[in-house]
Amino acid sequence: MNRLVLDIGNTRCKYGIFDENDFIIDYHVTDDLDAVLIDHLCSGHAVSTIGLASTRNLELGTIHQIAKKYHLVYIDDTVKVPIKVLYRTPETLGRDRLAAVVGANHKYTGENCICISAGTCITYDFIDQEGVYHGGNIAPGLQMRLEAMHAFTDKLPLVEAVYNEDVLGKSTVEALQNGALRGAIFELESFIQLMIEKFGPVRVLISGGDSNFFADRTKYQIFAHSNLILEGLNEIMKFNGY
Repeated sequence: MNRLVLDIGNTRCKYGIFDENDFIIDYHVTDDLDAVLIDHLCSGHAVSTIGLASTRNLELGTIHQIAKKYHLVYIDDTVKVPIKVLYRTPETLGRDRLAAVVGANHKYTGENCICISAGTCITYDFIDQEGVYHGGNIAPGLQMRLEAMHAFTDKLPLVEAVYNEDVLGKSTVEALQNGALRGAIFELESFIQLMIEKFGPVRVLISGGDSNFFADRTKYQIFAHSNLILEGLNEIMKFNGY
């Protein structure tokens, strides 16, 4: 039986249909949760069970509409996961972050993995080679950094997210761009280095809307994996017998 999993992020909703062999056979992205699209996907792929994880508040009417027609599994902190979690406040842990490390552990069993999601915020999460999730960090995303400097000062302009080859900004616009964008790169590289020093060799996986920005601009090898969270949600569904 095919399965639909939904990753509802702060800015985008991702839909993935998985077949019985765990291959994604259909994939869509929208800004908001779309019950009509869900109907279309479920009827077209013989789906009866839906797994949903969200980092935003959802319109209850839409949720009720979906739940009336399908077996809807809301993946929250009460749902069991196939890894050991050391996070002290699991009820506050974003399901997207948890799904990412579950997906990484399934795909790269026996390896230390860093999962980076570069979206509205940039999240860094670490799972070791034994399948133990140690936690991670949350930082402002690229656009948030630029908007914050404009919003919390009187004279700094809001600038576009443009990467400059010169590490030293020759104008205030370039200085803001370098501070935000290069600062994020330095932050990412520092996190990777610290994990290597503490745990040894790591595989670094990145997803999210800004993942392409980082992929070729760091001194470490980073593997882009756009469906990592969906794959992790699928593994959580399977682990719970859905």
